[in-house]
Amino acid sequence: MIVHGSTGQILKFRALVVVRSLLYLMAIGFIIQRLFFHGDSGLYGPKVVAGALFVVLAVNISLIPLMTSGGRMNLFMAALFVSDIAAITCVVLASGGFRSLFVTYYLLILVIASLWLPRRYTALFPSVATLGLAAVGAVHILANQQESAPGPLPREFAAMMRDVGFSAAVSDMLLLALLFFIVAYLAGVVGDSLTLEQRLNSAILGNMGEGVAFVDHRGRIMYRNAEFDRLFPEADAAVDLDGLSMGMFGTASNRSPLAGLVAGKAGESFILTTEADDASGRPPAEIRATRLSLDGGPRRIGLFLLVIDLSPRLRMAAAEKSVERFSAISMMAAGLAHEIRNPLASVRSAVQELMASFPGDSQERVLADLVLSESDRLDGIITRFLSFSRDEPLSLAPTHIGEILREVRALLVRRDEAFMVRVELDVGEDPEVICDADRLKEVFLNLGLNALQLARGDDPALEIGMRRSVFHLLPGVSVVFADNGPGIDPDDLPDVFQPFYSRRRGGTGMGLALARKQVEAHGGTIMAANRPSGGAEFTVWLPLTAQDSFVKGRTARRSVTRIHRYKE
Repeated sequence: MIVHGSTGQILKFRALVVVRSLLYLMAIGFIIQRLFFHGDSGLYGPKVVAGALFVVLAVNISLIPLMTSGGRMNLFMAALFVSDIAAITCVVLASGGFRSLFVTYYLLILVIASLWLPRRYTALFPSVATLGLAAVGAVHILANQQESAPGPLPREFAAMMRDVGFSAAVSDMLLLALLFFIVAYLAGVVGDSLTLEQRLNSAILGNMGEGVAFVDHRGRIMYRNAEFDRLFPEADAAVDLDGLSMGMFGTASNRSPLAGLVAGKAGESFILTTEADDASGRPPAEIRATRLSLDGGPRRIGLFLLVIDLSPRLRMAAAEKSVERFSAISMMAAGLAHEIRNPLASVRSAVQELMASFPGDSQERVLADLVLSESDRLDGIITRFLSFSRDEPLSLAPTHIGEILREVRALLVRRDEAFMVRVELDVGEDPEVICDADRLKEVFLNLGLNALQLARGDDPALEIGMRRSVFHLLPGVSVVFADNGPGIDPDDLPDVFQPFYSRRRGGTGMGLALARKQVEAHGGTIMAANRPSGGAEFTVWLPLTAQDSFVKGRTARRSVTRIHRYKE
């Protein structure tokens, strides 16, 4: 059985108490049966022995609700088993020694203890049991010696113990001691196999990319892996089905989607899809619940839950749509480049020839200069458009984003747009990110230039900051470019990253679209917002690990090769 944390330890301990209590009940029942049908024959002081066993049984029952820390649980259980062996030794002595039926209880305790506790305890219990046998054998020998002369043993007790002679007592003791060690060893081997299987199952389930949880037929949570706790952190402290349903669905189990499955009225399984929860940061998920039974019979043994994070699938679907869109744009861009650039070059050359015949201060010369500048601007738009449509592979390498930002700031402060603008850079913790440094430098430089052009007021400023952050429960870094300009019209916010969408005079509308493409190629995201204090704020989030990237086509295959290389 795979258990979870301290809850599993407590359930395991309670099961042990129940088993021990059953053994003591059997012993008490046997003694009562002997008293009822045979009187005191074969037992010495049966009432005293039965009373002692009742006391031990009461202690067992009182231990059921005990909460014991996992670190001391094994030592506590070992002490209980040693006390069991001591109690059994007393019962064996009071019921005929080596001829007592309770000698078999030694074997039961040894098997249970060897299966329950780690292998390092295997030699402890047969050793203690052998000491008990030695005590019983010594009493047998003493009783045989007391037949010819008075001794310390009560007369009736000594007469009962003389049923086993000296040689028989020694041989029985040696044979039983050997049997104890063999049984303990074999039970320890079986226990090791069970422990190995448990750890293997736990390792497999713990490293699965899906959340896994198992609830037994009594509604107790027996296992859940780390991915399940990540997807449903509210259910981390839950110990039963009601707590789990409250953490997953916000309601008790009898009102949750699990109600029909638990009651056996909704078939054997169901699949449920949940939406993303922005408040808790929980991603969209697919929940699969299955009712488990033995051999397909009506008796159910529990409920198995499998939770799949749908965020990667949705991002992959969005990436595939982007690939299709970019493919269509690439085909169109190739046609545009052929149909527009060649005539545009001819027009530009013709205008330059005409300019030579115009005086420097003539109106014709001014108009010709305007045609040339607009031709250059149109050529720049086509160049950016082609850059946006191309799907070039990334060159991934471990890089500190702070180093890229320092280079970008050094470039920005030398621009004409930076005159009178205060450019501040705040780089805190700077973890390594596997990325294409040149591509990200283009993105950051584009965002910085846009912010420089929008900075206004008595103290125009561009603030660049970086910090660790979590997006959809994934660790990463956020880079923020914030200005104190007029901000972005709220109606324009949803469309600022669309190609050819620009409200700025002279803007082509391709810079932010190209920036979003580069960031998403790294598996990240870019967001635009208005600052409460005024101005615009662009945030670039990048995952810390490259396996979160969504790179297309040949880039994906090359990136995966690089990722494995860095992991090694």
